[in-house]
Amino acid sequence: MRHLIIVTLMVMLTCHAYGQTYSSHTTDREQTATAYHFDYKQTDEWRKYKIMRAVGWSALGASVPLVFFGVMFTGFSAMYNDQDLQAVGLGLLIPGGTLLVGSIPVLICAYNYRNKARNMSFGVSAIHTPGLNSGSMAYTPALSVSLSF
Repeated sequence: MRHLIIVTLMVMLTCHAYGQTYSSHTTDREQTATAYHFDYKQTDEWRKYKIMRAVGWSALGASVPLVFFGVMFTGFSAMYNDQDLQAVGLGLLIPGGTLLVGSIPVLICAYNYRNKARNMSFGVSAIHTPGLNSGSMAYTPALSVSLSF
């Protein structure tokens, strides 16, 4: 009984595989290529660029007020000889300066990822092969990868 089920299953799968029909209408290559075009904005490098750009600009935006108020409080502490105001000023100035200096490499790496994503392109086009009938064409999708350094 098992052999009968396995043979029946294999015959059905074979019939379905060879029984598929292909479209016999003609389309030009540009229409097929634009229908399946992959954009560089769908790559992992572009996602990394977007995330690192957001982190870098957020860190830069948060560090500028910290540095500004740290310098102001440190200047006021020198003017009024107040040690508590100097501690607050240094407490704002040191993390703000560190965040400011740390945001620059993040932004540089983000824009390097952007350039990598722009240099990579994936495209899908169709390979045209003559069909079994005269005058018909079979279209098979094909993936093209382009890397430029």
